[in-house]
Amino acid sequence: MFSTRTSCATAAFLLALSRHVRAGAIIGDGEVILGIRNCAALNERYTSGHLPKTDPTGINYVGIRNKNVHSGFGVGEITGVERGCLCEGWTVMAYDNNKKSYNWCGDNAAQNGPFNIRNDDCGTYSLKNRTFVSTAECLACGNKSKKETFVKVRHDFHISSEPELYEVQVVIENPTNKYYPSVEYRRTFDWDIDPSPFNEFVTHSGAEKCPAVTFAVDNGFCQQDPNLACNQLYASGDFVDVGPYDHGSTFQVNLGSLGPNSKKEFTFYYGLSPGKCDGWISPEMAMLQALQNVGATVYSLGQKNTNPLVGDPFTFAFGFTCPSEPKVKYPFEKVMKGKDDLSWADPHLGTKYFGYEDKMGRDMMCREITDDLAEKYCSDTITKLKCPESCAKFCNDNPEYIYYGGVKGLKKVSCETLIKSAAHRTVLCGILDVMMNCPVACGECGMKKEVKGDDEL
Repeated sequence: MFSTRTSCATAAFLLALSRHVRAGAIIGDGEVILGIRNCAALNERYTSGHLPKTDPTGINYVGIRNKNVHSGFGVGEITGVERGCLCEGWTVMAYDNNKKSYNWCGDNAAQNGPFNIRNDDCGTYSLKNRTFVSTAECLACGNKSKKETFVKVRHDFHISSEPELYEVQVVIENPTNKYYPSVEYRRTFDWDIDPSPFNEFVTHSGAEKCPAVTFAVDNGFCQQDPNLACNQLYASGDFVDVGPYDHGSTFQVNLGSLGPNSKKEFTFYYGLSPGKCDGWISPEMAMLQALQNVGATVYSLGQKNTNPLVGDPFTFAFGFTCPSEPKVKYPFEKVMKGKDDLSWADPHLGTKYFGYEDKMGRDMMCREITDDLAEKYCSDTITKLKCPESCAKFCNDNPEYIYYGGVKGLKKVSCETLIKSAAHRTVLCGILDVMMNCPVACGECGMKKEVKGDDEL
C-alpha cells in the first residue's frame, strides 16, 4: 500500500537504517497507556517497567491501550493501533515555493522513521512513567551535507484534565532567519481495535467546519512524506460510523506562517474510554464528553466491528481544537493601500528582517528612497509594502508564486488568479505571504512620487 519514495525520503530511510536510535518510553496512569517512540510516533517496543514482565497481548509493541483488564470481552488489554501495521506517525512540513515541494520531517515505525531528523535520541525523557518529551531537530530536504536546520519540533505528552485522554502539546520552532509562509502538521494512524482488529468503524467530526484542516481522510496507511499523495480509502471530511473496514485516519492542519526565530503551538489528544457508571454511560458518550471538556472540536473515533452506537468495550479517539484561520498579521499597523507611510522608519528589529539603514546608520524613511537607491532598498518586501509609492517601479507580482494554503477551496492560487477573481482577493490578500508575492494583484502598489527635500518629508 506504500508508494515509491522521493529521493529526500529515500535518503532519510537509509540514514535511519545506519544508526542506532535510543528507545522511547511507555507511560500511563489510570485507564490509558501510551507507547511512544523516541521521536514521538506511537508504537514503542514493549518493556516491563511498571507493566507485567511479558506483554499479555503478545504483540510486544505498545501504541495506545487500556491499563486495566477487561477479560469479559475475550481480550485482556484492549489495543488501538499496535496490532498489524505499526502505522502511526507525524509530519511537520513547509512548502518550498522555489523547489515546488515540501521540506519536512517526521516519524513512523512502519515506514522506518524517523525522517530528516539530525539528533538520534531526540532529547527524550520521562518522569515517573507519566510524561514524555521529545525534541527533534529537523533537516531541510535535499541538503546533502545534512547541516541545514529546518525547524525544531517538540512533543510533550502529559495527562490531561480528563482521565480518558492524554494531551500532547506540539511546539514548532523556527531557529533560522527564514520566513516560512505556511507550516502544516500531519498525524496518521491505523485504527486496529480489539477484539476485531483490521475491521473497525471510524467516525470523523469537525474537519469540514475547521478552515485550518487541509484534508482529513480515513487512510491510516499514508506515507509521512507530504510530497506523496494521501487519498481516502472509503471516506473523507466528516462521516459517521463508516465500516467495518481496515482503516484509520490522517489529519493535516495548516498552522499559518512561521517567521524567523518564532514558534507555533498545536495541541492534540489521544485516548480511550470504557464507559462510566457501570454501563449507564456508553464508551462513545463518555469519550465525546471528554473531548468536549478539553475543547477538541475535530476528532476521529475508532470502534470495534459491532454496535458502533455504543462503542464497547472501548471507544478510541484522536482529537484537537481547531486552530484559528491561518492568516498572518503585520508586525506593524497597516497604512492606506498604495500610499507611502510617512511616519515609518526602519525599526530597531526591522533593521535585521524588514529594512535597511543608510550610510550614516540612521533609519531609512520612505521618501528618502531616491531612484538610485530604490533597487537596493525596495528589494526588501516589507519596505516595498510600507513604501508603495517610492518603490512603485519595483512593485511586481511573482509569476512563479502559487499559494498552497489551508483555506478550503483555495488550495492552489496564483497571482494571475487573484487578478481575475475579487472573491479570491477578499479571502487571500489578508495573508502576508500572498501580499508579499502578489502586490499588484492585491492592490498594494502605488504611483511613483517625486522625492522632495528634507523640509517636506
